[in-house]
Amino acid sequence: MSDHCSRLVRKCDDDDGPPVKRQKLENVEVAKSDTKIHQLNNDCLELVFGHLKFKDLFCLAMASDQLDSAAAMVFRRKYGKNEIKFTGDGITHLIEDEYLGFSVKQASTYKSFLHKFGAQLSKLNIEVQSTMYTAVEPILRNDCLVSLVELSLGDCRYESSKLSVFGSIEQPFQNVEKLSLNRCHLNENASKLNKWFPALSSLSLYDNSYSDPNTIIAEYPKIVLFSAGSWRGPADLTEAQILAILRLNPTIQCLDIGLAADGNELDFYRQVNDILPQLERLQMCWEAKSFANGNEVITFKAVKNLTLNFTFNAFTGARVLPFAFDQLMEMELINMPIVNNTWLEFIGYNKKLTKLMVLPFNEDGLFMDRPNNQDLLRIAKELPNLITLAIDVTRITTDCIVQFMQMCQSLTTLQLYWNDLNSFNHNVWVDGTFFEQIDGEWNIPKRIISPITLKRKGI
Repeated sequence: MSDHCSRLVRKCDDDDGPPVKRQKLENVEVAKSDTKIHQLNNDCLELVFGHLKFKDLFCLAMASDQLDSAAAMVFRRKYGKNEIKFTGDGITHLIEDEYLGFSVKQASTYKSFLHKFGAQLSKLNIEVQSTMYTAVEPILRNDCLVSLVELSLGDCRYESSKLSVFGSIEQPFQNVEKLSLNRCHLNENASKLNKWFPALSSLSLYDNSYSDPNTIIAEYPKIVLFSAGSWRGPADLTEAQILAILRLNPTIQCLDIGLAADGNELDFYRQVNDILPQLERLQMCWEAKSFANGNEVITFKAVKNLTLNFTFNAFTGARVLPFAFDQLMEMELINMPIVNNTWLEFIGYNKKLTKLMVLPFNEDGLFMDRPNNQDLLRIAKELPNLITLAIDVTRITTDCIVQFMQMCQSLTTLQLYWNDLNSFNHNVWVDGTFFEQIDGEWNIPKRIISPITLKRKGI
């Protein structure tokens, strides 16, 4: 070792001596490199690009054709399983029930996005104007054929006319399992819908128009869930056409119907029950004129999940559903205007219920008969197998909620909603008494906003 090096080492190791001024080292050569970022291998690039956010990743792919393959791989890993949504405002991705993204002003941006990342997308939701959709569809039909698993098309927010979709498709979307068409127009080529989407397990058709609606009456070999309806005008599909689809597809286990009421629904659902005796899930909209004709009660032998949406009820929901169930385990009553004794009896008849949701229409200034203390305790007594309850607690005291939780030993999840527009006497957010009473057995949520979700510890 040279004397110069020895002196440097001694200065570094001399911890007990006085501070030593660092010596300036001169004539040190710094290694130079002409390597540019696009010359790095993809493994290195993906490591770097993994720190980029949604918009930045797209901008990078747009800026350099030499880097877009690495950017695409990172996009697939970070966002490929998220729902990607095109709207008139921009391009977003869904994460934790929130859409995050960036604004878009030109149709060319949607086209570029699909060119760069289309092969990485698994879930795509397009809600844009017809002119923008016309520009996007050819790329959609080319770049997304293999990757897509879910596809939703509609223009319900941006214009009154309906999107004219799928003018022609030369190659099928082999892997799309879920297709939703909302306020779209299908021409005579719709007769090929089951050919375009041979793997469909879920098909939703709402507020659409057709050159001939009979063209979609076809067999969909793998279909399990079927949704159909219209609320904005004459039904796009008649009851007879819906029944024809059901007859061709006995594999359907979940049915969602939203047709304007005419009072003759009883006959329609009697036929549904005959055609699909294995039906496990039924979702329907309840309107003021629903089931006006007939006193018969239809018994569903296999239905395990029932959802009733009262959005169009006009606040006259005293009549209960003329249905009975042998196997019902889950019931959801949404936007319910009246929670009365008759409806509570209807709920209580289904002793096998493990999940119940009772949510009134939540509008300020409108009369709502919300659940009260007596109703909640009645639910605890009549439904011994209840595991999950979601309920409006605006008129229910905190002490009663605690009593309910003590009575329902099978309960593992309790979701508490309340009307944000009205004040009420809960002490949940006043002094914490409620949380102190349940802290030993239940997990306390971090945020006290409607709804509060409580989970039993150890579950």
